[in-house]
Amino acid sequence: MEQTWALKVERFGKIKQGEIDIAPLMLFVGDNNSGKSYLMSLLWGVLSEGRKLFPKDPPNTSTYKEIDRFLESSIGDDCLIQDREAQLFVQWFNDVLRNKKSELVRTIFRRKIPIGSLSIERYRRSEPLRIIFEKKDSLQGARFSTGKHYIRIPYTDRSKGQATERYRMAQYITWNLLKENTRCNVSLPRHAIMASRR
Repeated sequence: MEQTWALKVERFGKIKQGEIDIAPLMLFVGDNNSGKSYLMSLLWGVLSEGRKLFPKDPPNTSTYKEIDRFLESSIGDDCLIQDREAQLFVQWFNDVLRNKKSELVRTIFRRKIPIGSLSIERYRRSEPLRIIFEKKDSLQGARFSTGKHYIRIPYTDRSKGQATERYRMAQYITWNLLKENTRCNVSLPRHAIMASRR
């Protein structure tokens, strides 16, 4: 994996506090009825549904404004997302999680379950993420793409001045910082699968 992080949860079902370190193989071990299935389902939800949590419009938070300034000054020049910038993007995603955690839980479990807090902690990368800005005459049909340790982002001369374009870039970068090379193959217990189908 290119990155490591932990999912931290507090006051969720029977779980007072817990952290899951993301790894290529994760085993959930514990007593029956201790919350393992809930925790595993929550992790699955963050990995599979997290990108849908971003607000429709660019937020007006100080963290996002700093990301927006970074992107505005970087468009047109290849750049590296070093640790400082990566932490900023993760902090913004934590803001999104804080505001949308109840909605995420309702999506995963199809019912309301109280949750105190949900966040990404101890984020680290093995190498900085390289952003390659690829100039285009038009963005029609242009796509963002990823490779090992890089993201390719199409842009036009107008992109620097368009907040909505920078917002799309911010979402894509944030999600790739968290999800890059992380597989979402989580085997849920049969009763959790049946509950999600109801």
